[in-house]
Amino acid sequence: MKFLTLGIMSCFLLSCAGWRIEQTEMVGSFPQNMKVDPADKVKIAINFLSYDHYYNGELKQSALTDAKKQEMIADIKQVYVDSNLFVFNQEEPDLVVDIKIKSEGVGSLNRAILTYATFFLIPSSSETTFTVNTVFKRGDGREIGEISKVDIVEKWQQLFLIFAMPFKYPHSALQETLIDLNRSTILEAYKSDYFREAID
Repeated sequence: MKFLTLGIMSCFLLSCAGWRIEQTEMVGSFPQNMKVDPADKVKIAINFLSYDHYYNGELKQSALTDAKKQEMIADIKQVYVDSNLFVFNQEEPDLVVDIKIKSEGVGSLNRAILTYATFFLIPSSSETTFTVNTVFKRGDGREIGEISKVDIVEKWQQLFLIFAMPFKYPHSALQETLIDLNRSTILEAYKSDYFREAID
């Protein structure tokens, strides 16, 4: 009986899924022709200036724990590593990258309560809009350019979404969207010759 109860509770807790709207076209992976020789890599310093999270228009100061923030920073730094264009050098960089991130969640608490009260038979949804603003500067502080990327992740809760959840887990959708927006930023900056300007 105990295992049956746990199984039923798990079904309800896992009955959610998330999808990226793709307002910004998904990059997925960097083109192979972006790779450069190790000697030609740009020395880069990354500054994470802010991460602001809003829910229904209200700034939530405690929405991002230190552990989650460090995980997010590590994920974004890994994107820059994966591009194979850079080597990190905080002391004497050719290129300084200032990143600001904003997430804006929108949802109805009453609708969510109704979903739980009806054992997930009545669906509810919420949206999270990510905005990644990145300023590229030369090592001496002169600005090269600024790029903003925006995308939305929709989250739905309903009993039958348990079948979609393993493939569309909301946290994974949010994480991958944020990662890919940074990937898209690097690709646009590369095509705009920002990195060449940094070392000219």
